[in-house]
Amino acid sequence: MNTYRKRSSKSRQRLGALAWLVTGLAIPSQAGLFNSNFNEDPSGILSLLGTAKWVHSGGVINSGYVSLTDAVNDQQGNILIDDLDGGAPIAGILATFKLRMGGGSGNAADGFSFNFATDLSGSTFSEEGQGTGITVVFDIYDNGGGEAPAIDVKARGVVVRSKLIAKADILTGDEFVDVRIEYRNGLLDVSFKGQLVHQGV
Repeated sequence: MNTYRKRSSKSRQRLGALAWLVTGLAIPSQAGLFNSNFNEDPSGILSLLGTAKWVHSGGVINSGYVSLTDAVNDQQGNILIDDLDGGAPIAGILATFKLRMGGGSGNAADGFSFNFATDLSGSTFSEEGQGTGITVVFDIYDNGGGEAPAIDVKARGVVVRSKLIAKADILTGDEFVDVRIEYRNGLLDVSFKGQLVHQGV
């Protein structure tokens, strides 16, 4: 996915996923599972909103991928996955995916977020995230307060942990990199590019 564009005044969300695994660790039955390499159109399974689209090739080893935005101004897209556990209580979550946030001329957009919540609106929202659950924000653009570039963890819409990261380190260039987000026993871990960014939040 190419996430570069000149920034406009509106916030934008970015996420490129090649192999995406999301599970809910349900109690006490088998957890729900979504797993895809995106070699086939996932639109019957996922909700692709705004500019989000499936691309049949160009991912890791030239497989398919889902793009939230192209390198064009005023782009905003979301991928939504329905409840995998049919309303059952959730003990934890595990999401692993490949992310590309880069390429192009070097003028990056705002970023993207991963959101796990029961009250997402079903319409597009910014990289700052939405809902009263867990949000992990990959924020590239500093709004003037020195809060970014950073990877933030939010609970109920409030930042509970933030780690500033150099813009060059948060972007991925032309490659897809690993992201792992795991919530278990009341604690959240976030790994990016094989490095543990947040532990035990």
